[in-house]
Amino acid sequence: MTENKDWNNCVNAMNQTFEIVKHEFKNEKFLSAIWNVSTVVLPGLEVSVIIDRDNKLFCSYGSPGYVDYSVPPKGMKIPIKCWIHTHPFGQAYWSGTDWNTIHIWKSIMEYAIVLGGDNEMHWFKVGSQEFCKRIEPPVPVSSLSHVGVGYNTDLVGEEE
Repeated sequence: MTENKDWNNCVNAMNQTFEIVKHEFKNEKFLSAIWNVSTVVLPGLEVSVIIDRDNKLFCSYGSPGYVDYSVPPKGMKIPIKCWIHTHPFGQAYWSGTDWNTIHIWKSIMEYAIVLGGDNEMHWFKVGSQEFCKRIEPPVPVSSLSHVGVGYNTDLVGEEE
């Protein structure tokens, strides 16, 4: 994608989806729109979306392994509600560059998400503590044939 018009169409589509989901940045439809830009429209290029205090999106795209903002986002209001970016080449994980960004921004950022393959990594704060969690697609119980199911009757109390 070399034309600004194409990128502007992508940004408009992500903004429209964000409006449709009522500014819920963890919404699957919104995250899928970002993933689609990164893997279908810009095949294999990282995409970054920053959501500011006023729910305004600041979007950028880069190479298969790196994305930044060549020009600082004008008009962005802090705190940053969420920073979302993609790893279109594989799994979601926090790279060294990602951790560096989180470390620099954590005083003004509330949440971060990296999308990759069929999973996500989330970073967030609760009070002064920082947390990470991986979100993966649900696994059908029928595919868990290696897991034994049963009850330990030694733990069941006897009726009196």
